[in-house]
Amino acid sequence: MNISILQKIKKNITIFLLFFQLFIACGCGDFGNGNNSGSETVIPIERWEYEYPAYNKWKKEKILEISGGGLLIPHLKAAYDIYNRLHITYFESSDQIYYKLKYKLIDMSSLLVLSQDQISDIITIDNCNDLCFSLDSNANPIVTYQGGTIRECGDEKQSDVMINALENENWNEYTAAIGFVERNPVIKDGLAGHSFSMAIDSQDIIHISYQFFYEGCDSMNFQYPDLNYVAIENKIDYDDSTVEKIEANNYDDGNIQNNVGYHNKILIDNNDNPYVFYYAVLENNTRGLRFASKTTGNWELSWIETGCEIGHIDAAFCYKDNSIGVTYYVTNELSTNKTNFLKLAIWKNDSWDIIIIDDSSKCGNYSSINFDSNSNIWIAYYEQKSHSGYDLNNLKIAIQESDSWNKYVISSGEIGMYNYLFFDNSLKPFICSYSEPEKTYYLLSQ
Repeated sequence: MNISILQKIKKNITIFLLFFQLFIACGCGDFGNGNNSGSETVIPIERWEYEYPAYNKWKKEKILEISGGGLLIPHLKAAYDIYNRLHITYFESSDQIYYKLKYKLIDMSSLLVLSQDQISDIITIDNCNDLCFSLDSNANPIVTYQGGTIRECGDEKQSDVMINALENENWNEYTAAIGFVERNPVIKDGLAGHSFSMAIDSQDIIHISYQFFYEGCDSMNFQYPDLNYVAIENKIDYDDSTVEKIEANNYDDGNIQNNVGYHNKILIDNNDNPYVFYYAVLENNTRGLRFASKTTGNWELSWIETGCEIGHIDAAFCYKDNSIGVTYYVTNELSTNKTNFLKLAIWKNDSWDIIIIDDSSKCGNYSSINFDSNSNIWIAYYEQKSHSGYDLNNLKIAIQESDSWNKYVISSGEIGMYNYLFFDNSLKPFICSYSEPEKTYYLLSQ
């Protein structure tokens, strides 16, 4: 074949491919959806992120590697302070039975651990169903976990909610709630924990919401927890008189059995009032996202949404306009049988608005919510699978811009667990996220 003709053919093919890519990128045409109306098709943002990585402007830096394995690994929690430091707590295996709860402090300007003295083992425990972490007004770390006394049980386990605070360079442990009960005349057992949450108010009072099981060793009754609350001043040890029932069973009058408090998240408003969000199944089988508030001295209970089964919950308070944002992972919507998607409830002007944030894939677990300086909501969350079952394992973010939402995959493949979204002192967004196969905690930033 004549070389000039061959060159013309190659040139025409190149021009055609460039034109076709431009045609697709501009959203012109409508391919593969059976719609031949000729109307404009907008390419979803998610496709841009998968197909055009140059649009991904988030950089990813390794900040922590975790060794060992086991059911408790890693249960990561993080908190950012006003001194531009990142505090991290997590579990690492100690041997085949025990686990070490560890703490690390990272300088955000260099991403280096500040000093060897500030890398510490907090405590060694044998089991733990949850882990919470916060900072007091002086940026001192306080950790809440399941530990304490080992109860009488066929499967002996530590069954109290414990607080550990870093004070004068030493970790000091306090008992926040105990699982002991005398209801069972044979085995004196019980469990405080399984799901619990902690927040610290402006006066450094520690607020804890936690599940309480009357018979923590009895699997037949393990499905009917109460939801309790305790406020602790000056880090004093457990005082039974301070425990309050948010929502409870009633074994003395009618044998009412509720199943409440799962995935509970406690939040403090600008007046230091506590709010608790949790998944509940009441005796009449009504289930969904439950809301408890204490602004008048008594706990007031209400539903945010019913007819759904819920996993992970997160919440944030906006001090600029006193609004609240609650993200929740819907594992099953009973009326539609739709599963595994992310919802948001916004409290504003004395009512809840409910929004589906993302149901484009099976996603929404490990959500972390925060408000930026313009009161817009940012949500980081895990995208696990496509609806057809294809593994994705991506870290996604949803950003509110006025009344619209933009969603992006900001890191793809084997990342997106234990997310923590925050803004630094210069209002720059960051996300901490864990990769299970790599056993690595990453810091992502724009």
